[in-house]
Amino acid sequence: MKNQTLVEKGQNILLGWSITFILNALVILLLKTFTSHFQGFGIPSTPLPIEGIIYSCVIAPILEELIFRKIGFSLFRFYPHYEQNKYYICAVIAALFGFLHGGIMNVYIQGVAGFFFGWVYIKNGNSYWSAVITHSLHNTFLLVIIPILVKSYIG
Repeated sequence: MKNQTLVEKGQNILLGWSITFILNALVILLLKTFTSHFQGFGIPSTPLPIEGIIYSCVIAPILEELIFRKIGFSLFRFYPHYEQNKYYICAVIAALFGFLHGGIMNVYIQGVAGFFFGWVYIKNGNSYWSAVITHSLHNTFLLVIIPILVKSYIG
């Protein structure tokens, strides 16, 4: 893989985050429409307190990306067909990521997000910090920005 510029890495981060956000919005809409089991998947109706923001938008992305992307992908590096199967491996790690966020229904939300955190990780040359930034953007938007907007416009 060629050396990427900071701009190219930034574009991958924004693309990965954008796709994650759009797909998550569609999945949440579908689940809310077609299942009675939808509980919001941890999306708060009001902004988080500062300690919740620090944990969810800084600490959790750092720790989860270390575990699921950095260590998770490292476990498969010695697999002889790693390069040809890295996106399948990404999907398996993402499904586990989603499941461990609360069960099978969470694979649809956090698993989709986890896949694109992994996509950015791979696309940016196994860049741990690219995955952390993407994950942090995702959590910030989902757990801080949207609740602020909802509270501002809906009351």
